[in-house]
Amino acid sequence: MHAYFSKKIFSFNLQFINKTLLVLKVLLVLIAISSISVAFAGNSEADYEKELLESEGGQLATEIIDRLNTSVYRGNSNEQMVSEFIKKYFDELYVVEVKIANEMAKEESDRTLMDNYLEQKRQIFNRYWLQDDPQTVYYYYPISWSGTPSHDWSKVENVSIFETGDEVKPQYLMSYTYEGITYVFSLIYHNNELKIQDFFFKIS
Repeated sequence: MHAYFSKKIFSFNLQFINKTLLVLKVLLVLIAISSISVAFAGNSEADYEKELLESEGGQLATEIIDRLNTSVYRGNSNEQMVSEFIKKYFDELYVVEVKIANEMAKEESDRTLMDNYLEQKRQIFNRYWLQDDPQTVYYYYPISWSGTPSHDWSKVENVSIFETGDEVKPQYLMSYTYEGITYVFSLIYHNNELKIQDFFFKIS
């Protein structure tokens, strides 16, 4: 079954785990303080909750919880961002691939038209791929035609997205199956733009 947005597989680093443990410790301390204070203080529960939230410990707990909630939201947003980016890449390529396939199906193809389609594929490549590694660019740069489209998004299945969690220079992996073969895109943020960095396929 085609999966556009997949369940994200988070890659938690040690810093994130430490933050989570800190939240649990702070909450346990606050619960203990709350129980003792309510038992011996004359303040109402509402007044005490207000004082607790305004205390240094309460503010720290609130800040950490907010940051964790933000991390989860950012993770979901990143999953959608990567999925939409690759889908757009597929859709643009597929339009050109269908034109190439239709032209190649003719008894005599128009070479000028075919060269034009190839140039369109190269322009798409230049927009989506990182251009700072000449070897990678040379290896993946479109140089030929194919009578069979290979970027039909409706055939993409089992999508999983991974991330490093680096907020400064985030990197992502997107794995998927296409007609029974597993592929992986490596993506990175470069100059405030998401770019494809490399491409892998499973060795059978």
